[in-house]
Amino acid sequence: MIDTEYTKYQDLLPLVESNPNSEYSNETVAFNARQYPLWSDPVVAQTVKHKQYRDNYVQHPAWEEATHDIFEWTKRRLKRNKIDLNFVPTISWSMEYAAGGWQSMHTHDSDCITQIFYLDGEINRDPNVSAKENNWGSMYAFLTKGDKPLYKSFSSWAGRCIILRGDIFHGVYPIKTLPRRTIIMDYKVIR
Repeated sequence: MIDTEYTKYQDLLPLVESNPNSEYSNETVAFNARQYPLWSDPVVAQTVKHKQYRDNYVQHPAWEEATHDIFEWTKRRLKRNKIDLNFVPTISWSMEYAAGGWQSMHTHDSDCITQIFYLDGEINRDPNVSAKENNWGSMYAFLTKGDKPLYKSFSSWAGRCIILRGDIFHGVYPIKTLPRRTIIMDYKVIR
């Protein structure tokens, strides 16, 4: 897992439009949250475990360019962390949480890289409150390979970006602070 910052996250905000006709959270592990398709590669997206968008849905015309820019940034970020993979952009969607919204533990696909961009939020690590209180709205992950399972939580703050293997179990604790929006991108690893 790579915990980093995407400094151009504000460029993504105008691209996240909420089209009620495309909302599909009732088909996902999201609760009290809305999920919207953003972009997908019509061929590659069929090879990963995820909802297939109707008519290769592209919500905003600028997503083609944004996807390319994010892909190039992600390749550089992985190389910086000594991860050399051949992968292609596959599918992306946005999440908009309501108060109390959360996601149960889940994985994506075993042959993919998942990337989460936080568009809102602030660092909330108050030493005077319990760890449980500090976890409101955090993404959590369980690494289960190896001798000992590892648990990690990531609070949301605008610009934070988490990159992880698609087969890592992860979810989101209930949200308190609004707005809370994220963009998720999956990449297919070519072997």
